[in-house]
Amino acid sequence: MKIRVISAVVIAAVLLIMLLMGDYVMAGILLVLSLIAYTEVNTACGISQEKGFNLIGITGNLGICVYYYFLMRRQDLSMIAPVLMGTFFVMLIIYVLRYPRYHIGVVFITLFSMLYAPVMLSFLYLIRTMEHGVFFSWLPFVAWVTDSCAYLTGVKFGKRKLAPKLSPKKSIEGALGGIAGSAVAGLIYGTIASVKGFVDHRYGLAFVVIAVVASILSQVGDLIASGIKRDHNIKDYGTLIPGHGGIMDRFDSVIFITPVVYFMLLYFIK
Repeated sequence: MKIRVISAVVIAAVLLIMLLMGDYVMAGILLVLSLIAYTEVNTACGISQEKGFNLIGITGNLGICVYYYFLMRRQDLSMIAPVLMGTFFVMLIIYVLRYPRYHIGVVFITLFSMLYAPVMLSFLYLIRTMEHGVFFSWLPFVAWVTDSCAYLTGVKFGKRKLAPKLSPKKSIEGALGGIAGSAVAGLIYGTIASVKGFVDHRYGLAFVVIAVVASILSQVGDLIASGIKRDHNIKDYGTLIPGHGGIMDRFDSVIFITPVVYFMLLYFIK
């Protein structure tokens, strides 16, 4: 427990520095986290079992770096499609030139790993570039509020299993408790945003909607990450964070909802 708490404090400190600093500091930290998460997903899916240099995997790493370079320069979504398509074409060329060295599934899993962690996580940077982004960029971490409230409610009242084959300990009661806790957090968040003048007072309640939707989807994201681990019979994605596992183990739900939070902010916040 002590190691877990220390790790949590370190994570909180890194997040604080990243979100407060923004710009190149944030993009650089997100790039590192993305590369690690990308490797963790690839490893979980068995890509690391490829012998020798995995040129397709390396191409994915380069594609992520190129994507983050343009993300920092343009601060928009304009390069997602070109970078992904370009990376995909290079992977297919390597597949053809090195056939039968690689199975076509390696290409698809590697591209999935790029989308699942690096691209989705990059939306946190885009939220930070918004006006008052230093405040809004904390919103995706409502996923952790959901986790905590779901755990506490589940321990106290949990009876009916939510998804027993994916996560035996999760309950429907816990899931509802997580949603309720996030709704309260969204109300507090929206009230602060209105008082501080970050948004028009008419949109304060929009944060409750954002928090509830994010809470529901964060639990879906958590189950997706659990499903991938069960598909490949692994307990954790990694060991980077003592007491927590890998980056994907700690940030899976946050990663999954960050794009949703970004687009909902664009819609609600005028």
